Amino acid sequence: MNSINKALERIERTLASARHDGAPKGWQSKAGGLTEKGRKAYNRQTGGNLQRPVKDPDHPRHKAFCARMKGQKEKMTGTATARDPESRINKSLRRWNCH
Repeated sequence: MNSINKALERIERTLASARHDGAPKGWQSKAGGLTEKGRKAYNRQTGGNLQRPVKDPDHPRHKAFCARMKGQKEKMTGTATARDPESRINKSLRRWNCH
C-alpha cells in the first residue's frame, strides 16, 4: 500500500509541474513548437531526431512540414481553432513561414 501512495505522489508532482498539454515547462516555445531543451529531451526519451525549424522555402523538410501541417489543420481542427492566431498549430505554421 505504501508503494502505491508513493507512486500516486510522484504522479501528482509530475502533473503539477506539467503544462496543460502534458509538456513540461520550458519545452514549448511561446512562438510555437519546441524549444531546444524540449527537442533534446524528446529525442533522448524517444530516440527521435527532431530538428529545429527550417526557414528556407526550397528545403525539402520545409515543404514536407508545411504540407503535413496544413493538412492536419484542415483535418483535425475546428473552425474556432483554425482561425485562432494563438492556437499551437497556427503558431507553428507561422514559425515555419508556411503560407
